[in-house]
Amino acid sequence: MFFHFTFTYMLIQYLEPIYNFCRGQVEDHSYYHMFDRAVADYLPRDARTDVLIPKILIAALLGYLGMGLFCTFLDLILIHCNLRHVKKQGEKSFFTISEWLLAVRVSLRNIVLLNWVVSLPILHLWRTLYGIENMLGEDDEWNWQRELPRFAICVVVIETVFYWTHWLLHFPYLYKRIHKMHHTFTAPIAVAAPYAHPIEFLFGNLAGVILGLALANPHPWTAYYWVCYAIVTTCGSHSGYECFGCRGHDLHHEKFTVNFGVAKITDILMGTDYESSDFYKKDMQTKTE
Repeated sequence: MFFHFTFTYMLIQYLEPIYNFCRGQVEDHSYYHMFDRAVADYLPRDARTDVLIPKILIAALLGYLGMGLFCTFLDLILIHCNLRHVKKQGEKSFFTISEWLLAVRVSLRNIVLLNWVVSLPILHLWRTLYGIENMLGEDDEWNWQRELPRFAICVVVIETVFYWTHWLLHFPYLYKRIHKMHHTFTAPIAVAAPYAHPIEFLFGNLAGVILGLALANPHPWTAYYWVCYAIVTTCGSHSGYECFGCRGHDLHHEKFTVNFGVAKITDILMGTDYESSDFYKKDMQTKTE
């Protein structure tokens, strides 16, 4: 967890320069103005909160590309040094080049092109619930005593939304048509974390991350950090490295019917954690034999 917090903090330092660079590249483009007018018709303009939409997207990309490429670099080192066994599922935890490219292509499609379907309505909900006048701007003071409880709200929301949508997606009808795509890789790697059917990505993954912001009303920099952190930890749980927190979700990809949640809390309450399952008993029995 310390690594995730620190790594996210390092990535967020690049948000402002990347935003300024991207804005300088696209603000004179006709498509940018078309998109800007479309958003303006949907969300009332306000100088303090207008930057939320593009910066949340950049924060998401920083989290995905930062953690995804970092773990890919580690994978390449392990391959070169013949240390594949270090990863949780050993030899199975490495992608071919075509699998890696497929995972990145689908993940970037979800993050960049499809996120607006959910993020815009939820950001509108945020403004509706609190009013623009009660939302902080980037220049407002950041107070940890105010922000930590709001960060905690985001954690509770993603745990609740992700657990129950994930659990529902394992019903045979939904699994076959939607969730099976994500389970293509029984031993996933970091870049495959957002590799999912659009419906699952939007309403099972992204909705929980953004909804927490609408309900908690955090400072903009808390919002950027939260989005980046959420994706860094998600990539970590799919990385195959136990030091990055892969154990729980890796077991889910391996066993399919355990560890549905993010923080394990709901799994324990609902009896779907690995340690409460028959898989655990069988695995322990096998180790003792």
